[in-house]
Amino acid sequence: MTPPNILGNNLIKIIQNKFGRYNILSYICIKLKLRTMKKVTTFEELKKAVEGTKFAQDMAKLTSVDGKPMPWGYWNLIISIRDCSLFSKGIKPHRNWKISDVKWYFGIKGNASQMAETLKEYRDILMPKEVVA
Repeated sequence: MTPPNILGNNLIKIIQNKFGRYNILSYICIKLKLRTMKKVTTFEELKKAVEGTKFAQDMAKLTSVDGKPMPWGYWNLIISIRDCSLFSKGIKPHRNWKISDVKWYFGIKGNASQMAETLKEYRDILMPKEVVA
C-alpha cells in the first residue's frame, strides 16, 4: 500500500529515496512540527524568549505618547503587530519595511501571520486585558 499522492511525483521520489517508502507522512509531520513555535504564556517565559534582543533593550527606554511615558519596545511591539497583520494580507506597510527586521528586533521566527500572533501574545503578557466582573 502506498501513501496518498498529496505532493508532486518528483518530490515523492526524492523523499522516498531519502527516507524510505513509507516515511513520507513522517517527513511531512516533522516539517510541520519544525514550523510551529513554542507559545509564550508567562512573563518569565517572555523575558527568556527576548533576552539579548533589541526589544529587551528598548523596554528600558521611554518615549512620550499623548504626554504619557511609554517604553520604546512596547511602541514598536504595537506597530509591528499592525505591520505583520498587514503583510500577512499582502500589503507592505511602507517602502523600506522588511519582515526580517521584525524577526531580528524581537528574536522570533515564522511567517507574517505566525509572527503577528506571537507579538499579540507578547502584548497580552505585557498589558493584560482587564477582567470585567
